[in-house]
Amino acid sequence: MKKKIILITGAAGFIGANLIRQLINQDVQIHLLLKTSTDLWRINSYVKQKRVVIHFSDFGDIQALTKTVQKIQPSVIYHLAAYGASHWQNEPQHIFETNIFGTLNLLTACQTINYQLFINSGSSSEYGYSNQPMTEELTLHPNSYYGIAKATQTLLASYLAQAENKPIVTIRLFSVYGPYETAGKLFPTLFRAISSQTPITLTNKKAAHDFIFVGDVVSGLLQTDVLAQYPGQIINFGTGIQTSLVEVVKVAEKVTGQKVRATWDKTKAHRWDNSNWVADTTKVKTILPWHPRSFADGLSNYWQWYQQHQSIY
Repeated sequence: MKKKIILITGAAGFIGANLIRQLINQDVQIHLLLKTSTDLWRINSYVKQKRVVIHFSDFGDIQALTKTVQKIQPSVIYHLAAYGASHWQNEPQHIFETNIFGTLNLLTACQTINYQLFINSGSSSEYGYSNQPMTEELTLHPNSYYGIAKATQTLLASYLAQAENKPIVTIRLFSVYGPYETAGKLFPTLFRAISSQTPITLTNKKAAHDFIFVGDVVSGLLQTDVLAQYPGQIINFGTGIQTSLVEVVKVAEKVTGQKVRATWDKTKAHRWDNSNWVADTTKVKTILPWHPRSFADGLSNYWQWYQQHQSIY
């Protein structure tokens, strides 16, 4: 039987790297679509395996992109490439070029092949402020360039799914954390401070997020046969429980058994921080046999991993 062919964009990123680590155990052929400037530190141990093939392509060059997609002939496409999720990724033109036009070009290229499923990675940033759990039907009020770009990306994906009858599904990711996160993110920074017993400056104590462990996200992403039955749908990937920064510190102290030397500085808060930020998970729980772990369990898993991989940070 012919191996299923998987295409992953943004494969060298945090979520992509974790996805590869699970796919490598399956009987599939994995193709990675990357920029030439991509740092492969997360996936160096996998790129030389026979079942992993790297393609370097510019998302702005639709002709080259189409040729690459036609050569690969993937049955499942994971579109994880993004720019703007981190506060230091703040160039508006780059945000729109990557998330909107890059996605449009990839979707257009994939119009030339037959595929089982295209998973578009959305973001809870599309919702913006909300004083209630965020349902997929909620009116969007994005409050950042990134949120605007991701909302447009999702609209593109949903439109093509409906207009062209394509199996495209958008997964709206909430605050994903876990192994191989970027060093400047909250949890690697917190773990470094705990390990070295140095102070850490945090922002508004009440700022909250729906933190979801990356292993649970990957578990959901692997349910391709189920997701393919919901073309054009948008599905929240969150836990349905929000955790404030002050609660994060308390859980971290319990998990690590060490005191966090935290100081609080509201002036360093991001404009999109909010005391209410939580997914309504009714839809995903109906669709998938999927139960994300608690924040305490996820952070404990992450801390154990971090202790064995401190050198990469």
